[in-house]
Amino acid sequence: MKELNKYYLILTCLFLMACEAQHLDKDNDSPYNPEQVHLTRTFQRQITYDCDGFLVSDDIVTVNSPTKRVSIQPDRRSNFLYANYFNYTTMDSKHGDTNYHFYIDLSPSLFNLHVERGLNEIEYEFFYCDETYVDHNGSRHCTHSPYVGERGTLYVNVTYSEYMESDVRHRHPVTGECID
Repeated sequence: MKELNKYYLILTCLFLMACEAQHLDKDNDSPYNPEQVHLTRTFQRQITYDCDGFLVSDDIVTVNSPTKRVSIQPDRRSNFLYANYFNYTTMDSKHGDTNYHFYIDLSPSLFNLHVERGLNEIEYEFFYCDETYVDHNGSRHCTHSPYVGERGTLYVNVTYSEYMESDVRHRHPVTGECID
């Protein structure tokens, strides 16, 4: 039970951290005045056992990827439709984000904007729609093509560190995983 409470506490903390986003200031539009973002990868020793209690593996695993939720706030929020982001440093993009919060990551991924250590040049575009209608399913649609209401470039200096957890995680099969 103590182990289960520990996991609930960890999940709650991760959820609360995920709700927080580092605000990226649009005034950092020069490579000489970049926004500072620090990413940390956390490792932990993990020992895994089989259903009979025998050792399966003893590895160092990543328990926290170097990812951070960030936001670029539009000047105008009314009639905001979606945002596009493009990193000229990595040539990665993120399209159609329906809010102005997104994740940056040192590893390329489908849902995050890939960044590299050092200076990253990120372009943002905020699309708007002034006239909308609601269809029979209750979904909102634009009556005309969305337009770019704001576009800009900002610079982000990404630093990176690694941290090794001191405690060891022991993984045993949970009830129902083992078949006799």
